[in-house]
Amino acid sequence: MFKTMPLRTQQVLRRDRLTPVNLLDLPNIPMDTSHWLNYIDIIAHMAEGAWKPSFALGPPRASGYGRLPKIKVADYQLGSSAVNASHFSTYAGSSRNRRGGPLRVYRHLSEAAKPHRHGEPAHYQEARNPGAVMNFRLINIADNSLLSVANVASQKPPASLTAAGPQLDIIAVEGFVILFLGLSIGVPNPDYNPESVIEFQRQLRDGLDLPDFSQFALNRADVTLAPLKAEERI
Repeated sequence: MFKTMPLRTQQVLRRDRLTPVNLLDLPNIPMDTSHWLNYIDIIAHMAEGAWKPSFALGPPRASGYGRLPKIKVADYQLGSSAVNASHFSTYAGSSRNRRGGPLRVYRHLSEAAKPHRHGEPAHYQEARNPGAVMNFRLINIADNSLLSVANVASQKPPASLTAAGPQLDIIAVEGFVILFLGLSIGVPNPDYNPESVIEFQRQLRDGLDLPDFSQFALNRADVTLAPLKAEERI
């Protein structure tokens, strides 16, 4: 599975005693790509004044995204200052949006800028807390099969963000990352995370020397074992 990912992603995920701070060393997301993405959001909870917010504008209408609002977001280059965070939370996701994976990242940022609402996913609840800094990083990039052949060729991402191995479906990669890091929050839900699936995940990880991010986890389910609605991947 690692061979389907960019070399930098492989190097980071294979570190001994992997921590959320280490994940900040993953590649930044190419926000101008029209291809599909696997990504991870490392939310650092910072003291007031310990970081400076930046502003993200939606890509221009000509790129096909439409007009997006101005969003107050975290500084993507938070870097070493994150070691001063009081704690971290981590969410893994993917997007097969026909207009490109980054649109889902923009939607995450937009949702996180809204007021708290009852029943919202843990990812957004966590991101709305005071001092929460969202840091999106790239896990994997895959060709958007909805693009024309010419567009796929013309919009190839930089070689440093592509893998030498064969491409896998991004849902499979997302499931692997959730399982590998232990990112499912493990709360039973009959619709998308039944107890049987939670137990199966425990059995798959049992006895293996894998990172344990359970205390930082924000994913409500492993999408390969308990698929979410199709619209939640766009």
